Amino acid sequence: MKIYKPIHLMKAVSPEKVNKISKLFSNHEDAPIQNGGKFDLTFVRYSPDTYFSNGDQIGELYQNGIFDPLVMTNYKFLALLLVCSSNPLVLFSDFSFKNADESDEAVESRGQIKELIESEKEVTRSFEFLKETGQRISRIELGIESARNKVVIYSNGNIGLSNNFPEALYEEVFSLIEFLFTGTVKNEK
Repeated sequence: MKIYKPIHLMKAVSPEKVNKISKLFSNHEDAPIQNGGKFDLTFVRYSPDTYFSNGDQIGELYQNGIFDPLVMTNYKFLALLLVCSSNPLVLFSDFSFKNADESDEAVESRGQIKELIESEKEVTRSFEFLKETGQRISRIELGIESARNKVVIYSNGNIGLSNNFPEALYEEVFSLIEFLFTGTVKNEK
């Protein structure tokens, strides 16, 4: 699995500058993955050591309005689940809570969510019980077209793509991540 940090480029940035920004997040040689659309979204490889050692420079770029990072909340995770339930290309696989305790309450909440998502119907019910129980989602695993094409979205805003994730399906991932930034589903009226 390759881990990426999705960033929304707020200003026009040359490909060379995107590569320089990418090197602040990771020492991997992979080129950043860009969507090239109106909503300028880029996935840069992520490695914690490199990211934390360059924190000041990354913070400066953020403060200067060069990019916005993806910030996840429980509500964004739940909204993503709602969107995924209506997209036949996106297959829900699994998820976990931040406090991975296996208390009866956590197991029950996890079971309720899995049951809602795995039902054949579009998910439209409220997830208020998560708020009531204080559960926080730490990651969601999805498949695009099949379980082989795995996408993991983490609570720290990172995403993981399976090592052999097909380029032809990047657009689907960009669409999901753009939704997490904007709250708007692509082609939604």
